[in-house]
Amino acid sequence: SDKNINQSLDVNELLGWLLTQPTLIFDNINVDWSNVDGETFPVSITSIGLHNSGNNHVLSGKLYLRKRESDIVEFNLDVTGNWREAEKMRAALYAHVSNIELPDWVGEYNIFDKQISEGVGAGKLWAWWESGRLTRAQLLFQVQNVLLKSKDGGADDKLNFSYGNLGWEFRGKHNWSLGGDHLLFSFPDHTSNVSQFQLHKLGKHTDHSKTELWINYLDLQDISRLFIGSAFLPKPVRPLLKDLSMTGTVRNIKAVLEGDDPSIDSVRATAHFDNLGFKPLGRMPGLKGFSGRLNWENGRGDLHILSTNAELTDNALFLRPIHLTYLQGDINVEKLPDEGYRIRAKQMRGNNHNVNTYLNASFDIPKEGSPGINLLASVNLNNLKDVIYYLPTENFSATFIDWMKQAFVVGKGETTVIWRGALGDHLFPYDAHPSDGTFALKGSLNDVDFQINHDWPVFKNVMSEVDVLGSHIKLKVDSGKVLNSTITSLTADIPKIQKGEAISLQLSGEIDTSGEDLLRYVKE
Repeated sequence: SDKNINQSLDVNELLGWLLTQPTLIFDNINVDWSNVDGETFPVSITSIGLHNSGNNHVLSGKLYLRKRESDIVEFNLDVTGNWREAEKMRAALYAHVSNIELPDWVGEYNIFDKQISEGVGAGKLWAWWESGRLTRAQLLFQVQNVLLKSKDGGADDKLNFSYGNLGWEFRGKHNWSLGGDHLLFSFPDHTSNVSQFQLHKLGKHTDHSKTELWINYLDLQDISRLFIGSAFLPKPVRPLLKDLSMTGTVRNIKAVLEGDDPSIDSVRATAHFDNLGFKPLGRMPGLKGFSGRLNWENGRGDLHILSTNAELTDNALFLRPIHLTYLQGDINVEKLPDEGYRIRAKQMRGNNHNVNTYLNASFDIPKEGSPGINLLASVNLNNLKDVIYYLPTENFSATFIDWMKQAFVVGKGETTVIWRGALGDHLFPYDAHPSDGTFALKGSLNDVDFQINHDWPVFKNVMSEVDVLGSHIKLKVDSGKVLNSTITSLTADIPKIQKGEAISLQLSGEIDTSGEDLLRYVKE
């Protein structure tokens, strides 16, 4: 122990002597620096100077790693105070680094929850020390050709280049803030620009700890890269966001996360979104082009939708995407007792060149088991020729689908749709298991030209009622014409339209016709 004390005194005496000399300059010094892991970094100090004036000490110099002379660091450290009272000293550091190999300098740190294995960087750092701790720091950085290696067997990622401005400030015990602006991340397939953000952390391991986040602008394609693996998002949210593969942009994001390991119930957030889109999830259609605003609090979210170019994308329900030139309404998301979610669509209005619709609906997505739907909608079609593309055809037979594509030549329809039940495999339209749900459609068809088959005469100017229950379709024709004959009453009945079932059309009724027309009808 005496030996350690003497060594300590020698060091103190040496330091005291160094800090009392007016000027000291050293050139061409080689140093082998070892970190706590035993890794050695051979450093060459090109030049270093120490200037002392009372309690002010300025250390400046230039150095590089000997194994790669391109890694250059220039620095200036300005210290004020008595070195024997280190807790009272103040210091300001400026450093300029260029052409550094990132794995050698920051390889042990992660970015986007991945490890940096390749890359070159440069930057400028300003830092301030006071009262025994770091109080502020600012970094201007630029990196390129960065390879990000996944630690969990996932896909690696590459960052072509990135630059930006970051600032950090200490605001008290377990209380700090991090901010940035003009941040750009260029990936091989996409370039992201985060214009401004602020992150404020308050408290740790206390009942009042929380994280506050504000982002001025964010492209949602970057969610999976920037945030999925980060602590900024609650763990239950991460797999859902990954599956959705969201697109679009979000503006003025404000979020508060309560606690050290926040759950979705403890998140409060508001945001405006533009051209929001996500992939189909199970039997739920995907979305594209949705715009509006979001408010989320206590496990419940409210979205106000106002879009002029939206789309329900392909999935198991519809034959092709449904494009809407106008869409307005409210969507509410709330947590269910079984940890699942209920999505409510309220007073949704949408239209395009062919359809006008108004609906209220709810979708239950349980943690386990089949999702469910409860929908009431009015749908007006300007051209029945495309009606099959607005129906959920997952369990319709291919024969019926092909027949529907040619059955309606022209015409308009006004209908009401009721759809309640589970969305599990092969359940819709619930003929085999009526207790699992109901699908019903009632309405009127006006000025319809209709053909049973390409080889049959066309029924023209038909006015009819339509009644659908499950896969049973019934048309009650009140008036119309076929050839030169008048339809006084006619009923068309299709008992089943499900996959695996034979399709049959049963016609009964009265047509006021001449013998000549009847003979012509039979021949055709």
